[in-house]
Amino acid sequence: MNPILMRAVVDFVLFLNLSGEDVIDPHVSVGLLEQLSATLKGLTVEDRKVFAQYVKELMASEQTGVNHTGYVETLSALIEDLGIPQ
Repeated sequence: MNPILMRAVVDFVLFLNLSGEDVIDPHVSVGLLEQLSATLKGLTVEDRKVFAQYVKELMASEQTGVNHTGYVETLSALIEDLGIPQ
C-alpha cells in the first residue's frame, strides 16, 4: 500500500476525531468516519494488515514523543474498527 495514502487516511481520521464542534459538526464527523470505515473494510485482508501495521508504527512513535490528547486512542480505535487484532 502507498504510505502517502495511508498517512492521508490517518490524518483525515485524526482531524475528524480530534476537531471540536466549532470546526466540524459532530454528526457530520461521525457520518464521514462511518463511511470511511465501510470503505476501508473493502480492502483485502492483507492490505488491512499492512495498514494496521502502519498505524501501529505511528502509535509507537507518538507514544515515545509528545502525546497529543486522543491521538493514540483514536488510532487504536481505527485498527479495532478494521477488525484486526492488536
